[in-house]
Amino acid sequence: AVALKLLDTANPAHQPLAAQLHYRLGNHADSAATYEALLTNDVDAAEDLDVRANLVAALTLAGRAADVPSVLAKFGATGGETESFELAFNLATARVAATPGVAASANEAAGELQAARVLGASNLEDLDNVELAVELAPVDVQLAYVDALAGRTASAASRLEELLKLSDSLDDDTVAVATINNVAAHLSLSSAASSNSSITADALLKRVDKLCAPRSATNLGGAPRANLRLTPVQDRALLFNRALLQHHTNKAQLARQ
Repeated sequence: AVALKLLDTANPAHQPLAAQLHYRLGNHADSAATYEALLTNDVDAAEDLDVRANLVAALTLAGRAADVPSVLAKFGATGGETESFELAFNLATARVAATPGVAASANEAAGELQAARVLGASNLEDLDNVELAVELAPVDVQLAYVDALAGRTASAASRLEELLKLSDSLDDDTVAVATINNVAAHLSLSSAASSNSSITADALLKRVDKLCAPRSATNLGGAPRANLRLTPVQDRALLFNRALLQHHTNKAQLARQ
């Protein structure tokens, strides 16, 4: 925050760093706006694939995933997803976030996610299997979400359980999204007549509670929710699923809150 105050955010030379600082501070709308200002002031910035990738991420986390195609087109910043893993992944994630719960859109994103995974793996061919799994975990979290939307709920839950075994090596945001989606998958399984979740509601609630500690709390089990970079949809899903689990574990007062 101190560094941000030292920058002239109207100066194109300062705008890339200002946008990154806004993003890291959780000011995603300000980050996106700063990237848009940069692209307005410096037409050559549109050729920078890192700028494109970062703009897409900021727009998505600011709740503007649906604006991604039009914003990129406006600045002539389209293409490049076959060259940059980060851009390919962020574009696929934006597609999913733009139409939450829509299986058709998620299935389109699945192909983009698989392509991003192949590109990422080719760029990281020197890593061992565990290291590679950690690096590509964000992609696999999104692929599991697509599985769930397509009705492959058990497959989604299984994929996420395997990923969460690596949680000590994963970043907090990836663990959070994996946990949110895993809880949703297990809740769906537990309510299905033909299948049952292998994990109790109490165990799932403990996982979610670790993500919802107050801002000032010391939470050794994960980052407090206030510090996580979640899309608005993911944040609502976290709170909704927490309320459902509290209801299932006879914590009605907490669920109402």
